[in-house]
Amino acid sequence: EDLEQQIEKNGDYGRPAYRLNNIRKLLDQGFSFEELVSHFYSDPLFASLVDGINKDLDKAEVIEQLIAQANQKSQLNALLELARQYNPAKYEEHEPYYNWAVACEKAAEELKSHFRPEFLNRLDDIIYFHPLSEDHLRQILDLLLKSEFSLLKAQNLELQVTNPAKNWLLKQNDHPEWGARPLKRLIQRYIREPMADFLLKENPGANTTLTVKVKNGGLVFEAK
Repeated sequence: EDLEQQIEKNGDYGRPAYRLNNIRKLLDQGFSFEELVSHFYSDPLFASLVDGINKDLDKAEVIEQLIAQANQKSQLNALLELARQYNPAKYEEHEPYYNWAVACEKAAEELKSHFRPEFLNRLDDIIYFHPLSEDHLRQILDLLLKSEFSLLKAQNLELQVTNPAKNWLLKQNDHPEWGARPLKRLIQRYIREPMADFLLKENPGANTTLTVKVKNGGLVFEAK
C-alpha cells in the first residue's frame, strides 16, 4: 500500500497537497543512503519522527518511511527545508514540491464544513498563505533580534549574534509549520533571559560588545 492510498484511507480527500513523487526523487537522487542517515536521522528536529523508522531497510523503503512519518506528523515542510539546506541544487532541480491548487481545495472544503454558506458569501475574498521557508524564518529572526539590540544599545552595550547561533536558534523551532510565532519564545528563552542573567553576573562596562556564540551544543555569551 503506497502513501497516497494511506492518505486516502485517512480521509484526506485522497489527494495530497504535496507532489510526493518529486520529494521521492529529491531524496533518492540528492542523497546517498549514508547521507540520509547522517543528515536526517541525526537532526534534532526529526528525533521523534525517526523513532518509528526501521533503519535496516533498503534506501527506497527508508525514503518511503521517512516521507510517511513526516506526513503523519505534519513535518514535510521541515523535511524539504532540511533537504534544501544540504543539497540546494537538487532541491531546485526537482521543484515544485507543493500542489497549491489541491491545498486550496482542501482549505475550501474545511471552510465549508465549519462555516455556514451565508457567512462565507459575506467574505470578499479568501487568501491562502504559503508556508514560510527557512529563508523567511531567518529574515524574521533578524527582525526580532533588532529589538534585543535596541535594549542593549540603551545601556551603551552592543549585541552581536553569530550566524551559527542564528542557525542554532532556528533548529530549536520544533514546529516550523506554525510560522514565526515560536521564534519570539525562543529568543525569550535562549537570548533575553540568559542575557539578563549574564549582565547581572558580569556587570560589563559601557561600550562592551556581547557576542552570542554556539559552544558545547548551546548558546554562550562573551563580553569584549
